[in-house]
Amino acid sequence: MRKPRAPRAPREPRVPRAQRESASNGFDPSRPTVTIYSDGSRRQLGGYAGLMTQGQNSIVVYGNEPHETSNAMEMQAVISCVAKLKIPCNVEIACDSTYTENSINKWIKDWKRRNWHTAAGQPPANLERVMQLSNQAAVHNMKARHVPGHSGHPENELVDWFAGRAADNKI
Repeated sequence: MRKPRAPRAPREPRVPRAQRESASNGFDPSRPTVTIYSDGSRRQLGGYAGLMTQGQNSIVVYGNEPHETSNAMEMQAVISCVAKLKIPCNVEIACDSTYTENSINKWIKDWKRRNWHTAAGQPPANLERVMQLSNQAAVHNMKARHVPGHSGHPENELVDWFAGRAADNKI
């Protein structure tokens, strides 16, 4: 004859995924949180654009540089936006460049530990910008997430438009 089982402890209610992710994002609740949408483009010139928002406030930054890749310009968009911040902030970056996303979230710490070299012993692409992002991340809590490009995401489409115009030297 089997012994009766002890009653199970009640389960905790399921927390929606979005809430779990925001609670575990490592952001400091005492700091303001800004969101940056960034994009880079390569046409005549390398163009970049960033949209930085906090609540109802927003600012667009854009520019261009000769002979630059779209990845370099996407990083420049983030750098230019973060440079506008006056106090330490939580910075959520939405970008369509997996290179920028992975650089911010994963690789910068490893590259810095290896004296700015990849696992293959080479300097990372866009080293000067990578170092600028690292310096900014020392002041601000920065996390990046991927937004699929050209998928109808309104903010991503906006910065794509500005980056394209900047790359064509039309703004």
